[in-house]
Amino acid sequence: MCRECSGSRSYCEHSRRRDECKECGGKKICEHGRQRYHCEECGGAGLCEHGRRRCRCKDCGGSSRCGHGRLKATCKETQCGGSGICAHKRQRTQCKECGGSNVCVHGRQRSYCKDCGGSGICEHNRIRQACRTCNVALTMRARTEDPVPSMRRKAHQGRCSSKAERRQHSRCQWSGR
Repeated sequence: MCRECSGSRSYCEHSRRRDECKECGGKKICEHGRQRYHCEECGGAGLCEHGRRRCRCKDCGGSSRCGHGRLKATCKETQCGGSGICAHKRQRTQCKECGGSNVCVHGRQRSYCKDCGGSGICEHNRIRQACRTCNVALTMRARTEDPVPSMRRKAHQGRCSSKAERRQHSRCQWSGR
């Protein structure tokens, strides 16, 4: 039913289906604020034994998967005819020529466009996932890892000039073995 035909029975004042609206307290919303059918904590019926959505699970052979193991909507093979693929054989939402919804006016991916203020850009004007200031895990990893191990290995190997020295350093951590 469309919104105009159904009157106020199916749709709420937020222009959503009444039973799926969080603000209205719809019956399909659980106490965790998610759709009850897909909520892990409530044990939703839409989840498989792997904790994924049943229709999309590769291991269970979900109904949204094609014979190639891909999501039907985004499969580029001609026999699948994915509805999410444009005439240019790209995902419809990310195709610049088709004017996909994920492409901004600057011709970039909307979430990573600095000029548009995309959600993937942090307050330091960097890509959020790669920002060492925002992402503490990246900073900790950078401190513990050796920044240039391959350069040190090459410099050390250059010092071993004779066969005897190379044999002596064959068990060394820089020997490349």
